[in-house]
Amino acid sequence: MTDVKPRPKAKAKKRERKPSSWKAEADRLFSQLIRSRGYCERCGKGGRLETSHIYSRRYASVRCDPLNAVCMCSSCHRWWHDKPVDAVSWLHETYSVQHLRLLRDRAQSGVRVDWEQVVMDLREQLRSAA
Repeated sequence: MTDVKPRPKAKAKKRERKPSSWKAEADRLFSQLIRSRGYCERCGKGGRLETSHIYSRRYASVRCDPLNAVCMCSSCHRWWHDKPVDAVSWLHETYSVQHLRLLRDRAQSGVRVDWEQVVMDLREQLRSAA
């Protein structure tokens, strides 16, 4: 009888993640970071908090920018979408002109986003916030 040597185990290949996978994780982590503020920035309530973006998530350069996010309770978030004119007025009362201009410039910059790096940065920010 011949000795049969067991095959060495093949090293598992590290699978490349799709960019959409990194973006989805970035969205999840970013929302967690914003909600960790712990209260609605409009009415001050706690409870079920949500992340509302000043500039739409379609603007990739500010999609995960804390300057572009407001932590809101679900009723204020509904108000935000149902009453956009009132929401803009509230923004101008709450944030400085410089803040809103900086945000506008970042949103319109068209900077390409490295979603993997965004995920790493958000993980670090969440660790620091804990």
